[in-house]
Amino acid sequence: MIVITGPGRSGTSLVAQIYRDLGVDPGGVWNPAARAGFEDREIVRANRMIIRELGIRGSGRRFGFMPDERFPSPVKTFAKSMLPEQRQRQLRSMLRHPPWRSRHVMDVIRWDRFDGVVERHGARLRELAAARPASKDPSFCWTLAVWCAAEAPIDHVVIAIRSLDAMAQSRVSQDWLSPRSLGAIKNWFAYGFGLLMSAVYDHRLSYGIARFPDFLQDPEQLYRALRFPGPISYDRFLEVFRQHVKPDFVHDQR
Repeated sequence: MIVITGPGRSGTSLVAQIYRDLGVDPGGVWNPAARAGFEDREIVRANRMIIRELGIRGSGRRFGFMPDERFPSPVKTFAKSMLPEQRQRQLRSMLRHPPWRSRHVMDVIRWDRFDGVVERHGARLRELAAARPASKDPSFCWTLAVWCAAEAPIDHVVIAIRSLDAMAQSRVSQDWLSPRSLGAIKNWFAYGFGLLMSAVYDHRLSYGIARFPDFLQDPEQLYRALRFPGPISYDRFLEVFRQHVKPDFVHDQR
């Protein structure tokens, strides 16, 4: 399996879309409202399970990587039907980051739980990775070490990275994050990137780094960061790349 990841709002969906159109389907669909997508449901479910069992669910929920499971779906549906969109966003922001909670505290991995998570779910992770040519999920930043320890077959990791400020502001603009959490999410992103690179180096994985939005103007940079199950010429890659990269693809050119 080729893993496509990065802290989020860093071009991972574009990379996944290019892979898909080159015949390496990561699964999932495009979400036009969020301007993101192509995440396989089973992969996302597995990564959420890992995040929950490693003890970092609170930060995952606060920063928009986990659904808020504290309220049943009928309650959420009722609230959406009764409240205007602006009020929904305010309520979502307050629930994720109440005013009395610290702006800076975040969860860190409970390493004493790590081996147990690998033992309980290793077989499932190996099965998922063996059945997919590629998978995209920003949550791999925090979970890839578990997949590696479980000996899931991972052939290459594409890491899309962007400035911390731009990634954080992009999540605020999508109402995925309370503005009060800007400082904390930059720490969360940096923590996830460190965990990701540790997993890559500890397990000697093949990897490539794609700097966003730089690679929008430099497709060769992106092509060098990718790997494919079979031969894909640069000309073929460039044809697909040009179909998807538009001048207004990103508003913040940081």
